[in-house]
Amino acid sequence: MLFIENLRKTLGSFRPLHLLGIFSLFSVFCISLLIGIHQIYKITLTEVPSYGGTVNEGILGSPRFINPLLSASQSDIDLTKLIYSGLMREDAEGALVPDIALSYSVSDDGLTYTFNIRPDAKFGDDTPLLADDILYTIALAQDETLKSSKKIEWEGVKVTKIDDLTVVFALKQPFAQFLKSTTLGILPKHLWKDVAIENISLSDYNISPIGSGPYKIDKISKKGGVPELYSLKASRNYQGNRAFIDTLNIHIYPSTDDILKALRDGNITQVAALESSRASSLQDSSKLAIMTEPLPRIYGIFFNQNKNPALVSKSVREALSISVDRNQVITEALYGYGVPAYSPIPKILRRNDEIEKKFSVEDALRVLESDGFTKNELTSKREKRSGSQTIPLKLTITTIGNIPEFEKTAEVLKNNWEKIGAIVDIRYYELGDLNQKIIKDREYEILLYGTVAKSDADLYAFWHSSQIKEPGLNLSGYTNTKVDNALGQIRNSRQSDDLSASYETLASEISSDNPAVFIYSPEFIYISNKKIYGINLSGVIAPEDRYKNIADWYINTEYVWKGLDNISIFKNLQTKLH
Repeated sequence: MLFIENLRKTLGSFRPLHLLGIFSLFSVFCISLLIGIHQIYKITLTEVPSYGGTVNEGILGSPRFINPLLSASQSDIDLTKLIYSGLMREDAEGALVPDIALSYSVSDDGLTYTFNIRPDAKFGDDTPLLADDILYTIALAQDETLKSSKKIEWEGVKVTKIDDLTVVFALKQPFAQFLKSTTLGILPKHLWKDVAIENISLSDYNISPIGSGPYKIDKISKKGGVPELYSLKASRNYQGNRAFIDTLNIHIYPSTDDILKALRDGNITQVAALESSRASSLQDSSKLAIMTEPLPRIYGIFFNQNKNPALVSKSVREALSISVDRNQVITEALYGYGVPAYSPIPKILRRNDEIEKKFSVEDALRVLESDGFTKNELTSKREKRSGSQTIPLKLTITTIGNIPEFEKTAEVLKNNWEKIGAIVDIRYYELGDLNQKIIKDREYEILLYGTVAKSDADLYAFWHSSQIKEPGLNLSGYTNTKVDNALGQIRNSRQSDDLSASYETLASEISSDNPAVFIYSPEFIYISNKKIYGINLSGVIAPEDRYKNIADWYINTEYVWKGLDNISIFKNLQTKLH
């Protein structure tokens, strides 16, 4: 009190103008001090992801088999990706890295793979994950009775247990994609061993699974006995870094319309693989981000030279190729959600740049003229005299009906080719009829279709001469010895082989021969709340790949001393504190 009284008397002895100056100086001092503290704070601390938060995502269709050996529908596969983990996994950039495995080695001949299991690997129920679980899972995959889609990947592979934390895989011949096969989710043997193999597909563990993935089931909400919500919690047992986002609610809807309504109502903030037309309607949203990544799918037209004499001419195929306006297709058929394609090799597999073909109606007309396809003055259409015959530039496009993307693409192609004097007809078929009646027997002149190449080996089925007849997928009936040799080298390569020369041969030969016209790769579309960070869609091959780096997604942040944010010991401490 005495201090305050003395301060009052002292201040009272100053004139008002002097007091104003003192208070002004004091204010400046305080502001400068705060600015200095803030600058020190900025220099010494950095913002990093923190634990907590909830994500609500909508998926289509109720899951039946949340099981890495049986998953079939996209909802099955999505939940399997979150709940199970394998010896290896793909990181955010698509590189294969250890997951359940602590380390691995490959023999010099590429036939033997030895994996060391993490000693702390556990399932969501706290049971240790051991070599027996891996042997059990692979044995089921190989069993004829189960009829797993994974069987083909594990045929002829012998699995041996060295000890509880070591397994060895022996292959009959080198297979460059084998490591990808080891991303297969591992089943807990202690839960499944008493289920007869013929009853595995009927087990409740397919609906209420326990795995070793980044998330585990907290609760399932059902309506009429059918799951409508899976509430997942970040697993503390996950051998990788614990996921930052604590709760992941997967809402299940019967239709895309229901998903869109839930998105607009704010009941969900995430949805994957929306049609481009529907995604375009969300572009003005202030809360939602539209994230995209080109898929390893190439849509184009495949020429069947046996069904149309005009297509035998390499010049005609070249003219048809350079007269396709790819950007128009992408704008009108995909609402902008696609990228031009000029090669059979998807971006994710490409070892070199594409050989781009410039769109030019004028150049196409010159190519046709040089090959003898001149303009008929009566019809204004192109035709060529060959002996006593006249070969008209008359084309029939065959494709899938009732799918706007294909129908609009076909219309753009018709418009493009009519500009160079072609007569163009379009025939639409239901997908089942197209596959069984048209593609199987190669009953088409020009097929508008898509190819999916998820790995190097997939290209073999589409372009090797041995795959011309059904069930092969060489839709153009293409034969080229150099291409066959390149595909053989790619298919039989080892993990460390340099395949750049093989890919260059593949791309350049096909570009020169024009057995097909590659038009576009569609983009994977993921709708996400703008306040969710860390999502990385690089290298997405299928919708479930959006979860490759799910452990790195975050909503909350905190400040730590700079330099500690990249130190593994700090990350481990951060996990334990939370």
